[in-house]
Amino acid sequence: MECLRVLSVRSGGESARIYIRQGGSRVCVAQHEGTQQLRHVVRIGEEMPLWAGASGHVLLIGGSARTLSRVAAAAGRGPDFASVLAERARLAAERGFAVSHGERADGVSAVAAPVTDAAGQVVAAVGLGGPTSRFTEERVESFCPALAEAAKRLSELGFLGGSG
Repeated sequence: MECLRVLSVRSGGESARIYIRQGGSRVCVAQHEGTQQLRHVVRIGEEMPLWAGASGHVLLIGGSARTLSRVAAAAGRGPDFASVLAERARLAAERGFAVSHGERADGVSAVAAPVTDAAGQVVAAVGLGGPTSRFTEERVESFCPALAEAAKRLSELGFLGGSG
């Protein structure tokens, strides 16, 4: 997908991916593997927990209290975790992107933005992932314009994502 290749190039060679929500998981449905020698590997079709990672935060934007409770329960992190997830989703919606460091795997970081349908509902997350050592605050900030452009283009294409 050309949009992911451009995002990868503009990020300096990080891997770019699209995730959709499928029940309590997120699934990688497209990717462009980056050119950096050290990179995080994800396979197309791979399921990951919805509660962890920048793409998960984005995919929880607009999630109901019931959805957040169900996802939090699957994480096994205690009764207060639903409010943590709600706050992560709120911040992602407010900022237009989410960042995570080591939530799903030690040493792996990501930044993701929402892909929306014509009604403004989040249908997918587009993101960059790689080693935490390269995802400094300054680099993440430098990724954001390209990430926002990729999310906008995918949204305009009418990208269809998954659902709860």
